[in-house]
Amino acid sequence: MQNGDLRVKTEAGVIEGIRELNGAVRAFKGVPYAKPPLGALRWRPPQAVEPWIGIRRTNSFGPRCIQFPRLKGTLLYFPPEPESEDCLYLNVWTPSKSAEERLPVMVWYHGGAWFSGSASQPLFYGETLASRGAVVVTVNYRLGRLGFLAHPDLTRESGRGASGNYGIMDQIASLQWVQRNIAAFGGNPDCVTVFGQSAGAYAASFLMASRHAKGMIHRAIAQSGAAFGPLVPSTGAGDSIQPLHEAEKLGVEFVRNMGATSIDELRERTPQQVQLAPKAGRLSDRAADEPILPPRGWGALDTGYPIVDGYVVPDMIHAVFSRGEQNDIPILTGSNTHERGVAVQPPDSLDEYLRTWRGQFGDWFEDFLAAYGANSIAEAKETGGRAIGDKLFSWQNWTWVRSQAKTGTAKIFYYRFARPAPLPLGGYSENPTGEPWTLHGAEIPYVFGSFAARDWAWQPADHALSEVISAYWINFARNGDPNGQGLPAWPAFDVNDPAVLMIRSKDDIRSAPVPDRNRLDFWDRFHASLPKVMADLENRE
Repeated sequence: MQNGDLRVKTEAGVIEGIRELNGAVRAFKGVPYAKPPLGALRWRPPQAVEPWIGIRRTNSFGPRCIQFPRLKGTLLYFPPEPESEDCLYLNVWTPSKSAEERLPVMVWYHGGAWFSGSASQPLFYGETLASRGAVVVTVNYRLGRLGFLAHPDLTRESGRGASGNYGIMDQIASLQWVQRNIAAFGGNPDCVTVFGQSAGAYAASFLMASRHAKGMIHRAIAQSGAAFGPLVPSTGAGDSIQPLHEAEKLGVEFVRNMGATSIDELRERTPQQVQLAPKAGRLSDRAADEPILPPRGWGALDTGYPIVDGYVVPDMIHAVFSRGEQNDIPILTGSNTHERGVAVQPPDSLDEYLRTWRGQFGDWFEDFLAAYGANSIAEAKETGGRAIGDKLFSWQNWTWVRSQAKTGTAKIFYYRFARPAPLPLGGYSENPTGEPWTLHGAEIPYVFGSFAARDWAWQPADHALSEVISAYWINFARNGDPNGQGLPAWPAFDVNDPAVLMIRSKDDIRSAPVPDRNRLDFWDRFHASLPKVMADLENRE
């Protein structure tokens, strides 16, 4: 490869990219890493890309997976993009001048609750992060029912006794592509960090637990999320994970609701019919002028989430870690100080708040109130958001660092991000308490330096903090340790003396006791009781 050449030879053929940041970075967008999963390839593992002749221009993003729209005005709003079932594309940003540089590689898996999002959202543009010393790769993967439908027929035809988790197989296929091709972009295939936020952070924990990712990932960064919840048969969403046989039952129900008689017949339906159908009926049952609304909350799709399939995901993640069977690699993980997810629906009254949580926790309701009590609707909106955020995100990362510390040998770095994003007032950002919130996803523009993605009142202090955070992330990708010259010291996590790096501003980064321990301890106790809770529920039925 000639110095500054925009043409790179991949295993499938030559691609031609573009220059960004005044030529400091080369970008290759819409690079196929697997064959389009269309027709008979729907609900099958990703297949190898078919080679092409000549030069393939990679100057625009590939389509994202078909999905529900996201609401405007949120940090994680995903603007309209081209969509298709043909969505297995990735993007590469590299600052390298030659293929011999062997820079650290950072592979990003986007969030979106497993049913929305894309690798080409402006928040994830990789040119600024790459310019600071890494090859950055962002990946589209199959979502929702197109990515995670399980069914007995699919299990039988797989030849491995498993179905579902096609979206995670896509992620593994992207890592295989990186292993075979990234050196041509100046990246080091022996120094690959997976990183992601929300569902992307959950993905990092799945990849650490999967034997299929062994040797292809060397570090993991997980921002707000992990899959350390219990095995719960009723849903595979949120903080829990579903077993294969339960997911198969929901798949059978979905096929029936769609008016199909087999998986092959369902493969003949349009991807929109499959992906956007409501839980209880077919898309064709809707009135012609009735809008297709995004689902409300985790579990809204039932059939569109990762499962314990015994193949890609061998067991509950906490069980894999408790046995010390995970890919033992350094991890950098943490959460934000108010992890209120975009799917959280605030209560309309204090009575509704108390009634909802009493119904969820039963005998544990008083313990819940000790951690998340409220005496007014304003407090209910505040503590309810904290409860959901702790359950889905903060407790997951807290459990991950302790689990890795007990059975792994690699270093662990644990953080809590505490700088509120300057969101406009109203809607999702409305805060009844008046206290600034550091919401779910608030750290993303600081990692990527992607402030231009949101026309908000960013300050010089935000850009200064971004340089610190991206330096931490790149140091970790390079060395498995975020520390470096000129940066505040970040001590490795010690399970016997647990602390967290509190990140508030460039001048306010320090190690501190883990905050909100009473809330995290509640979830420890509650999850430990779940086997008894589930047994009681089954006995009542």
